Amino acid sequence: MTTRAGRTVRADACPVAGGRAGGGERVYDAVTRTGHRLLGSLAVQERWTGLEHVPTSGPVVIAGNHHAFPDFAVAGHALLQRGRYARFLCRGSFWGWAPLGRALDTMGHVPVDFAAPAAALLAARRLLDDGEAVVVFGQAGFGHSYTVERLMPGAAALARLTGAPLVPLTLWGTQRLWPVKRHPEDRPALPRPRRHAVVDVVLGEPLAPGADDAATTRALGAVLDGTLTRLQRLPSHRPRPGESDPTYPAHLGGGGLGPAEATLLDRRPPGVVDRGWGTR
Repeated sequence: MTTRAGRTVRADACPVAGGRAGGGERVYDAVTRTGHRLLGSLAVQERWTGLEHVPTSGPVVIAGNHHAFPDFAVAGHALLQRGRYARFLCRGSFWGWAPLGRALDTMGHVPVDFAAPAAALLAARRLLDDGEAVVVFGQAGFGHSYTVERLMPGAAALARLTGAPLVPLTLWGTQRLWPVKRHPEDRPALPRPRRHAVVDVVLGEPLAPGADDAATTRALGAVLDGTLTRLQRLPSHRPRPGESDPTYPAHLGGGGLGPAEATLLDRRPPGVVDRGWGTR
C-alpha cells in the first residue's frame, strides 16, 4: 500500500503523541497491523491527503463521513502516520460480543447509544481533556446513499466545549471492499473484497466551532459533501464503462440508492441536522 507521496509507513513504527501507554496500545498496534496485512493482500492503494492538519499532540476532534465498515481501519491507519491513536465513537452493539467489547475498551473506543448519546459525549470529552484524538462518524451509522445527507451535532459540541480543533475527515473507496445493505429486510452485507481498490482519506483544514452547534455542523457537512463529491468524480473511483456500480451514488449516474430509498435504512436520532449544504 502506498501513500500519495509513494511511500509506505509502518503503523508500528510511528511515534506516539500522548495517549495511553502499555497494553492498550499494543493491542491497537496488533489490530492495525492485521488490518494493514489484509488490505495489503488485496493490493489496496491507500492515499492520504492533509495529514498536516492533524496536530501531533493535544486534543483534536476528527469528524467524518461513514459508508462502510473498513472506514475505521483506513482512518485509524492514516492517523497513525501522525502518531495518533484514534479513539472512535462506535455503535454500542459492537460491545454485545464480550471479546470484541473487551478489545474495544482496551483500545479506548467509546460505545454510543444513538437513542441516548449523552454518556458517549461525556466519555469523549474526558478523552479530549486527556489530550486524545477522538473520531466521530457523525452520520449516526452508514450513509446508505453514499452521500452526506445528515449529521449529528456531537462533533461540533465536543470541539466547542473543549476548545479542540475540529478537523473534517472524508473517506471514499472502502465501500468497494464492504458495501452496505440495500433494503431494511436484507441481512447485513458481507465483505466483497476487490483487488487493487483505491481508498482516499482526506483531512481538511480545522473548522472554528461557534456557539451554534447546528451551524457548525452545517459548515462541516458542506466540507465533507464537497470533498466527497470531488473524490467520487476522480477517474480512479468512477465505475468502468458500461458498469452499473451499486456502490457509486445515484446522483452521479451510479447504481447506489437515492436519498429517498436510503431514508428507509438511515438512522435519524433526535437532534440530527438535516442536509443544508450542496446543490442536490
